[in-house]
Amino acid sequence: MEPADIFDSLFYWQLTPNGTRLALEPKRKRIGRDKVQTIISELLARAKVINGDSDRLQRITLKLFGSALEERDDYGDVDVSIAYLRRQLSDIERERIENAQKARQSNSDRQTYQGRLMGAERQDTREIMAFLKKGLPHLSLLNDDPMDLGAPYRWLVDHDVKTDRPVDVPDDIVRPNAPSILDQHPIKPLPPITLIEAQHRAISAKTKVVIDDRAMRKTG
Repeated sequence: MEPADIFDSLFYWQLTPNGTRLALEPKRKRIGRDKVQTIISELLARAKVINGDSDRLQRITLKLFGSALEERDDYGDVDVSIAYLRRQLSDIERERIENAQKARQSNSDRQTYQGRLMGAERQDTREIMAFLKKGLPHLSLLNDDPMDLGAPYRWLVDHDVKTDRPVDVPDDIVRPNAPSILDQHPIKPLPPITLIEAQHRAISAKTKVVIDDRAMRKTG
C-alpha cells in the first residue's frame, strides 16, 4: 500500500499497481522450467499466425520479463508485455477488415461509446488476446512496457509495420538504465494521523488510527 492524496483534510491509503495485480492474481499451481519453455514456444507460434493474418487490423510485439528470465525451481506464471501496432492499409482494405470485425462485435459493446467509436479495433484486440491466451492459464499478457517499469526483458517478437514483416530479435536480455516510472515520483510523507477504511464499513471523522513511531492504536 501507499499513501493516497489528502481529501477534505482526511488521509487515505491506496493499493500500489503491484498490490492491485497481486490482489487480482488467481491461485494457480506452480510450473517448472520445461512448462515455461513450452508456453513461450506456443506463444511464438501463435504470434506468427497473428502477424501474418491479412484479416487483422493490428500486428503485435512481445517482450518476456519477470521471473521467466531467470533459472528457478518453479514459476508462478510467464509475464509477457504485449504491444499492438496499427497496420498501414489502404482505405478499401481497412474498410473491408473493419466491417468484418464490427459484424462480430457483441451487442453490449456496440452500445458503448468506445464500442461505437473504435469497435473494430477493440474487437480485433479481444480476438488476438483470446487466441494467444487460449489453453495457457500460466501466460500473463500485460500492456505494461518493461522499459517503463525499469525491468529487464528479452524480445520475443518484433515487427515492422511499414514492410509488414517480422524483425529479427536478439537473444540478449535488455537491462534498462532508467528507474521505474513508479520510482520517478516523490514519496509522499506519512502523516501523524490517518484514516483506514474497513471493507463493507464506512469510516467517520471519529474513527482514527494514530501512528506513534511503530505503535498503532484506535481512538474514538
